Amino acid sequence: MAVRRSVASVRINDDNDHYASGENADAHCHGNRVVCIKTYVLDNHLSTLWHEAGHAYHKYLNDKGSDFEKRWLSVSGGVLTDYGRTSPNEDIAEWNREFYQAISGENSVFGLIYDFRPYRQKLELLRQYGFVSDDDYRRFIINFPMLTSF
Repeated sequence: MAVRRSVASVRINDDNDHYASGENADAHCHGNRVVCIKTYVLDNHLSTLWHEAGHAYHKYLNDKGSDFEKRWLSVSGGVLTDYGRTSPNEDIAEWNREFYQAISGENSVFGLIYDFRPYRQKLELLRQYGFVSDDDYRRFIINFPMLTSF
């Protein structure tokens, strides 16, 4: 899968000084697509790794000169989480996290969505640009068919 391959490496780093202060002080993705994560986060919050992998793949697409980000920004609405509202980069990473939580059977915000159009557009962009494999997409639509029918 493209998202997994886009992560150059994952490093366990429990040194608080390594991370910027703030809400995401337990993990981050460097510009070279190296994900650093604290041990307790990796042990207890695998979804954080999916979030950071979303950043890595987004950076990979930008490095390739992809128009993904431009197309993502053209979709009005469809932000899944409050943290996703902080920036388009976080919105993309949160979409990746929520998608993989949903297909893993974990709680996801997708069950709470009522106005489907912008969400469908963003889901389709994730699929078109390789964040989501065809197999994972098929697993997703079994549980959330209302997000995939136009």
